[in-house]
Amino acid sequence: MARVVVPGIVAAAVVVIVVGAVARIGPASGPDRRTVNRSFAALVAPIVVQSNATGVTLNQLLAHGPTLERTSFFSDLASIASDAGEAARRLAAVTPPEPTDGAAASCGTAMDDRAHVTAQVRAALEGLLGGSDGRGGGNEASAARTLGSAGVALESADAAWSACRRSLERAPGSSRLPASTWVTDRGVWGDTAVGPFVASLVGSPSLVAVHRIAVVTVTTTPAAVPGESGQSVVPATSSVLVQVVVADRGNVDEPGVKVVVTAVPQGSLVPARPPVQVTTSIGAGTSVALSLAPLRVRVGTSYVLDVTATPLAPGASVTASIALRVALPTPTSTTTTTSTTTTTPAKSTTTTVTSTKVRSG
Repeated sequence: MARVVVPGIVAAAVVVIVVGAVARIGPASGPDRRTVNRSFAALVAPIVVQSNATGVTLNQLLAHGPTLERTSFFSDLASIASDAGEAARRLAAVTPPEPTDGAAASCGTAMDDRAHVTAQVRAALEGLLGGSDGRGGGNEASAARTLGSAGVALESADAAWSACRRSLERAPGSSRLPASTWVTDRGVWGDTAVGPFVASLVGSPSLVAVHRIAVVTVTTTPAAVPGESGQSVVPATSSVLVQVVVADRGNVDEPGVKVVVTAVPQGSLVPARPPVQVTTSIGAGTSVALSLAPLRVRVGTSYVLDVTATPLAPGASVTASIALRVALPTPTSTTTTTSTTTTTPAKSTTTTVTSTKVRSG
């Protein structure tokens, strides 16, 4: 979905230059009022450009929302509400000094109302679809009422912006602000449109919550090397650290995923030691790398490491297993050699030399 981006550096430069000029003038004379009004218009112009882009995005969402992928739909909702709130904050920071004829109040009302409405729309539509984690779902009638009320409020905000423009144009300096109309088609927000729109969102295949997690990799410390019959081998050790990468390949966030690792000696059904576990949250389309507490193991023993990841939401757990053998300590052999050297007829010296040979296991 195309969006209009306002260069922040240029806007910031305009703010610094104009605010510096406004700070040096007083409100008494006509020339001063013209300067204040024109400065206000210069500062507000880039803000309304941003607001207009946000309004376009909102109208596109209403037109194409049911065809969007769930992650894109939620991302657009969040951006619309965030951008509208940012525009309101930026406009509030422009004054004082105030332009004449209450222009600032009308402009501020328009931006504040848009910020409030977009936050409500976001909450209503996200709740309708079960939120970011896809659990539950909202009431269609409630969501439709929220959208209907939002349309009325946005029309009122458009009217407030028009009043702001007219006031500023009539005031000293005849400053002009860009037009800003979010409700370009009243029918989109009417009772006969919002109900079917809400129903189409609920029935959209691309917006259905999909829960899908996967265990991507399982590694150990000490590092395992390939052994015979597909069994991995770690050096002699009394404990093994297990690292697991778990991915969320669905389109919803997965809070409270429980990852459990169990070491079961081969040929046994009973774990050698209590399992280790950790709980994590995974955002849609992302993965997390987890390092669990040490697992106690015995040298010379073969294990099956079972890894299970269980989502908090209803759904099947996913598992992965690796066969692992803990090697025996490297054996050593000791050879003792004794030699006797006679230095005088009456005395001899005995020397013992001990050497250690390392034999591979």
